[in-house]
Amino acid sequence: MDCVRLNVRRNWIFAVLLGSALISAACHQERGADAAATAAPASQQAPKRLALQQLLPAPGVAVIMHLRPAELMATNALRQSWEPVLKTDRLAAFQHATGFDPSHIQELWWAGYALGSLLLVDAAQDGPRIEQAFIASAASDLVRQQDDSGGRLISALVHGQPQALYHREGDFIAIAYGDIGLVKIVRAYAQGRLRAKTALSTRFLAPLRAVDAAAPLRIFLAGPFEHAQGVVGQGFAAGVLSVTPSGPSLRVSVHAHGLWPEEATTLLQQWWLDVLNSSESRAVGLGFPTAGPVVSCRPPTSTASNMDLTQCDTQLTYSSRALAQAVHQLTQGSSSALLEEPTSGWRQQLLGPSRGGD
Repeated sequence: MDCVRLNVRRNWIFAVLLGSALISAACHQERGADAAATAAPASQQAPKRLALQQLLPAPGVAVIMHLRPAELMATNALRQSWEPVLKTDRLAAFQHATGFDPSHIQELWWAGYALGSLLLVDAAQDGPRIEQAFIASAASDLVRQQDDSGGRLISALVHGQPQALYHREGDFIAIAYGDIGLVKIVRAYAQGRLRAKTALSTRFLAPLRAVDAAAPLRIFLAGPFEHAQGVVGQGFAAGVLSVTPSGPSLRVSVHAHGLWPEEATTLLQQWWLDVLNSSESRAVGLGFPTAGPVVSCRPPTSTASNMDLTQCDTQLTYSSRALAQAVHQLTQGSSSALLEEPTSGWRQQLLGPSRGGD
């Protein structure tokens, strides 16, 4: 099927984010009510805190990840499955390099843009350590700006690329990679100087922002795709993928909106088979669900965009241990070896008839 080859980059984003998000995502400690009770006098008080998702710039956003690592790791079965990946020495090195304490990872927002990416975390506890780790990693002179309300903007070259950190003491930290203008937009939102729509308020993503809100991992993908081909790719408007642990399994739900014809269920079912049977999906373990894909589509409904979009939902189930083994092999070994010798328990045969050719 043509759409598999032409959309393989987007499929790869899903695969990489699903694996890497569980390994090395940065940290965010939920801000408690006590912190709000100790605000400064009104004359010195910083602007009202916005939810982290209300600080995500809209222009150019392609993918957004929302992660609650502490909730994921609180599940014993999941911790056991991912122990080979989440080794103590890895976590210690991560904490030393970034300033984040993994025990404080309650929530995180990450967004990818055409020219860079943005990370948003709460800094109620880890802020000073995160800021110092950023300064220590700088490979150029630091450029600093100070807000009247106490916020600090620091930019420098880090690992060969422009980066910037904005820290509002006791509140949140934003770090931009590549495009430091992203942090300046966050700063303007936080100071109340910018009231433009944020990423999850745009016309295609807004209907999805509350979908599976309790899931510990969600990935939003924004469309439409400018160069997409094939009925599925050309009609895609936006989607959200959520992952929820369930004992030894991971339940994956995908909710997508698109301008698709009446036979959308059949089209999406075949598209998923082609995606899961692709060599890229099989290499990272996503081609081997224990159950699924099961696709169901609803009749078109009008949206704020004045378009009649069809909503299609897909359910899959994976072995948590099998995915952990795949990620371990990809990060510790050779991906070519993984293709030649699939992880124990993986099926050799494809899921079903695939028109993509694998």
